[in-house]
Amino acid sequence: VRARLAGLRSLPYVAPARLSSPARSPQPGRSSAAGKNGGAARRSHAGMRISEAAEGCLADNRAKQRGRWTNQTRGQYETTYRLLADFLADAPIADVSRSDAVRFIDGLAKLDPKWSHRPGARSASIWELLDQYCAPPGLSTKTLNRYVASCSALFRWARQKGLCGDANPFAELYRQPGEQKTRGYQAFTIDELNRLFTAPLFTAAPWHQHISPAQNGVQTALAWASLIALFSGLRSNEICQLRLDDIRQEAGTWVFAVGGRGAGHDGPPLEPLEKQPFGGGHRGAGR
Repeated sequence: VRARLAGLRSLPYVAPARLSSPARSPQPGRSSAAGKNGGAARRSHAGMRISEAAEGCLADNRAKQRGRWTNQTRGQYETTYRLLADFLADAPIADVSRSDAVRFIDGLAKLDPKWSHRPGARSASIWELLDQYCAPPGLSTKTLNRYVASCSALFRWARQKGLCGDANPFAELYRQPGEQKTRGYQAFTIDELNRLFTAPLFTAAPWHQHISPAQNGVQTALAWASLIALFSGLRSNEICQLRLDDIRQEAGTWVFAVGGRGAGHDGPPLEPLEKQPFGGGHRGAGR
């Protein structure tokens, strides 16, 4: 061992930047010089590859977050970097261009919003995903911007490590919400509300049995949740978290005390119940 160590001391030092990553095998049926859909030809074969940079970036982020990263967040980053490396044949990260970044995001935009729930999709190549799981309207603007943010973070890390130039190919690729994304939820029509509130859930039993049921269960809870949503506009998760004490009077008006507000607020937000569909029935239902 001492003889070997002595021999190692005499070897010349080679800067890490001069080391070349081993050549990667191209995907079957695809050229290593160009990806499907006209991927840009790689301009060099030296430097840290995308997959290697992704491993380093993720390792540094895990150390910084110190357990604050959820498994879901970590999985999203890992999936994004795997797809990027796949799309560009795991090119050296210094060779990734702006046009590469644009083509990658444009390709992701075509995917079915539920693609990750398909059998085997999480381990499929990006080309298999684009072949099998493209469906209109494609990914939402919010989802695409999350991919852009993940990739941009990778290139910021690479720039700090001296692995690529100052230009971030994913900078300014964030998409603005389109008109169809800004209209929010559509209101129920009067016909839809009539059909909903004349369903057997509300008509199969006398109303007093809904107000004071012999036993509370899923059906009675659904009936009350629907009424509260109709008259208050609360979200379903806010309704499901309500307790009997959250329904009270403030200055003579019945209100819902919804959850807790952030720091700096004196109490929970109050939703006035100006119309009275309950007639005091919530007291019986609460019991």
